[in-house]
Amino acid sequence: EQVIASVFAEKTVYFAGDGQAGKSSLAKHIYRSALARGIHPVYVKGETLTDVDPSAISKHILKAYDEQYSHPHRDSFAQLPPERKAIIIDDLPDSPLNREAKARVLDWIRSKHDYVFVFGGDFSHVEELLADMEQGQMVSAFPHYEIMEFGFLLRHKLIEKWLTLGAEHLADRETLAHRVSEIERLVDTVLG
Repeated sequence: EQVIASVFAEKTVYFAGDGQAGKSSLAKHIYRSALARGIHPVYVKGETLTDVDPSAISKHILKAYDEQYSHPHRDSFAQLPPERKAIIIDDLPDSPLNREAKARVLDWIRSKHDYVFVFGGDFSHVEELLADMEQGQMVSAFPHYEIMEFGFLLRHKLIEKWLTLGAEHLADRETLAHRVSEIERLVDTVLG
C-alpha cells in the first residue's frame, strides 16, 4: 500500500515492463485504489487510442467510462475537477499511433486529468516516448518505473510462502519441497 500511496502522490507515472511482469494486474490494483480514494478512474486499452484529436480522445474516454460505470452518468464524470479523475492506459505500445502522436495524446490527457497512469513495454519504449514529449515539457511530470519480473528465487519463495500460509506448522519439509517443485513446474509452463 505504501508503493500505491507514492504512485498517487506522483500523480502521473509510466510503468514499463516485459509481457508477464504484472503490469495489467498493477493497473487494476491502481483502479481499485483510486476508487477507494474518491477518484474516478477510467481504464483504457492502448490499442483503442487511434486519434490525436482532443474531441476524439475525450469521446473515447467517455465511451470507456460508460462501459465501466452505470452510475454516475458520463456528464457527471466530464464535469468533475481534474483532481478527481484518473486515466489508466494499459498496453500503450499497442496503440497504432506513432511515438509523436502518442506523446500528444498523453500530453492532452495529462492537461485534463490530474492522475494519469500509463503501462507499456520495455524501458527503451519509455525513453523514446519521453524524448518525444520533451518538446511539450512533459518529461519532468512523467516519472517512470520499471516492473521487474520475478526471478526463479523470488518465485520459489513466493510459492513456498503461499503454500505455508496459515499452515506453517502442519507441512513437513519434504512434502512442502515436493509441492513447491510441482507448482514451480506448472508456473514455468504457464509463463513459457
